[in-house]
Amino acid sequence: MKTAHRNASLAKHQVRHQAAIYSLMARVQTLTKEEHATMMNPIRMAYERMRIGSATQADIEALQRSMKFGEVRSERIDALCVEVFVRAMESLDRIEARAARTKTIGLDAQAMQDLQAGMDLVSDLLEKSTMDDIVKAGDEAARRLRAAGKLGALQ
Repeated sequence: MKTAHRNASLAKHQVRHQAAIYSLMARVQTLTKEEHATMMNPIRMAYERMRIGSATQADIEALQRSMKFGEVRSERIDALCVEVFVRAMESLDRIEARAARTKTIGLDAQAMQDLQAGMDLVSDLLEKSTMDDIVKAGDEAARRLRAAGKLGALQ
């Protein structure tokens, strides 16, 4: 009886120790090209829909989340990086205000420039970040957007 109980206990702990490697990998391993593309494609598609004039409020929110993620992630890196995201968020605010007035969502030249720079920087930040960094920055970005009232009810 003692041996069976001991073996069951050891098996339980071995599973826990085998799973520990995945949490360690999440803290130190950067994204693969496929994971990077999976995260960037919805952002780039939202921008393209905005560029051609077929964007929805969900596209604005996707861009807001990504720009706020970039702002949070770059706060510990450089003030110039943060400035890129502040300008991108201001452009998104202008787009939202114009959409409320005209009922159409589209880009102006300045917003096009600011959002493109923000997306490129988000892409670079994702390349250099671990999954743990991404989750922490994403949670903080969502918290800040929720506090500002910019996240929809589903988020």
